[in-house]
Amino acid sequence: MLLSSLRFEKLSPRHRSEVIDIYNYYVLNDTSAFNASVLSDGDYDLFMQRSKTAYAILLNDKTIGFCTLGNFLGFSAFDKTATLSLYIDPVYTAKGYGSIALDKLECDARRLGINSLVSIVSSDNEASLNFHLKNGFAESGYLDGVGEKFGKSFGLVYMQKVL
Repeated sequence: MLLSSLRFEKLSPRHRSEVIDIYNYYVLNDTSAFNASVLSDGDYDLFMQRSKTAYAILLNDKTIGFCTLGNFLGFSAFDKTATLSLYIDPVYTAKGYGSIALDKLECDARRLGINSLVSIVSSDNEASLNFHLKNGFAESGYLDGVGEKFGKSFGLVYMQKVL
């Protein structure tokens, strides 16, 4: 793993195809992406508009993932809290790239005056739950059986990290 070859670029239209492909993998294969159907090109623009900060994660100039900080609940009372989204191409998971991306987002969050990160994780997603716990998040809430995908229900786990 050559971490020195890892870099971040602000998400732009140039990353559209790779980011949509990565996200749609999760749409089609597990409950970590909450969409029931794949994203189209038009959805990408909406996705970028909702983000306070958003990056493509590149390894040797190949987009291997993306990460964002978004508005929490959309009300100004929550401006010091951000939602975290982080998706890595499954070929590159469990290699430390997610932790590096999280560090990058935490630095941005502090610079933006954000003091709390919230990640909403599918109760089925053990890898993501473990990733968040390993990186200083704590379980702060649980909604049982609120989602349904692939013919089965799942819950949502609210993970929080105070910066």
